Amino acid sequence: MIKNPYIIIIFIFLIILILWLFFNFYFLELFLNFPTEIYTYQVTNSDNGLTSCTAFCAGTNGQPYNNELPANWNGADCIGTIAGGKCDNVKGTATQCICTPNNKGWSQ
Repeated sequence: MIKNPYIIIIFIFLIILILWLFFNFYFLELFLNFPTEIYTYQVTNSDNGLTSCTAFCAGTNGQPYNNELPANWNGADCIGTIAGGKCDNVKGTATQCICTPNNKGWSQ
């Protein structure tokens, strides 16, 4: 026989806590909505740094700069740069831009 009843109470409390945590996470997982579409982006390599990544991703003359981005994107937005910094910065050195399609047309 157990001489200390507090051990039983603590044991029951721990079992209830473990079950509560398990069911909370289990049912939470069932109700989470995950994205159904794949996020599309492309890292550019041809920006020589004389234009901002915002302008590079937007394209020029109705097409992508240097035909680097897929033409079927029909326009793109800058979402960042590989080396850090903002999309609107003009570095003066080679820059890798991260572009994502926007389907708003290429800049003229």
